[in-house]
Amino acid sequence: MSKSKTSQAIGRAFMTLERACDPSREASDLLRKAFEAALEGERQHRKGAPYCVSHEARISSQDAARFFVLKWVCEGSPKKVSFREAAQLRPDAFLGYALRCYLDEEKRYPFETTPEAANFDYSVITWGEKA
Repeated sequence: MSKSKTSQAIGRAFMTLERACDPSREASDLLRKAFEAALEGERQHRKGAPYCVSHEARISSQDAARFFVLKWVCEGSPKKVSFREAAQLRPDAFLGYALRCYLDEEKRYPFETTPEAANFDYSVITWGEKA
C-alpha cells in the first residue's frame, strides 16, 4: 500500500473512532490522551531514544500515533489485568485499552459499520521501506 493510501486508511479509521467517542466527554478525553501519549512515544522512538535505531519512516508521526491508538482500541484486552500488568503497559496502550473498555460498557462499537476500519490491515505500516 502506498504512503498516501496508508495515511488515508488510517485517517478514515481514526475519524470513525473519533465519531464514536464524540458524544461522551470522557471517551473523547481518553482518545485525546491516548493520541498524545502515542505521539510522544513515536517522536521519542524516531529520535532513537531509548534503545531504538533511527530510520526513515514511511508515514508521519501523527499517522503512526493514530495507528497505534487504533491498534490498542481494536485489539484491546478483553480480560481483566492486574495493576502490576497494567503498570507495565505503554501509556498509549493503557489509555487505548481503557477507551476500549469504556466503549464496550457504553455498547458503542465504532467499527461494526465500517468494514474498512474493522478489517484494517496493521501490516500496512512497514518502517524504512520506500513506497
